[in-house]
Amino acid sequence: MNKSAFDGATPLYAAVTGAGELSVVQLLVQYGAIVDARSAGGKTALHEAVIRGRTAVVRY
Repeated sequence: MNKSAFDGATPLYAAVTGAGELSVVQLLVQYGAIVDARSAGGKTALHEAVIRGRTAVVRY
């Protein structure tokens, strides 16, 4: 669940940077995704949600 890829991206980070579906983000968080995990570039999923305009994810 929280295992990161070579670039530090976790499944939660990938969900936000991909389609940004709120339901997927909610499911990952519900099952224990670490919300403050950082990518190799130092960004969290929340940082990416803000950058990409994923308003529903940011509000969640």
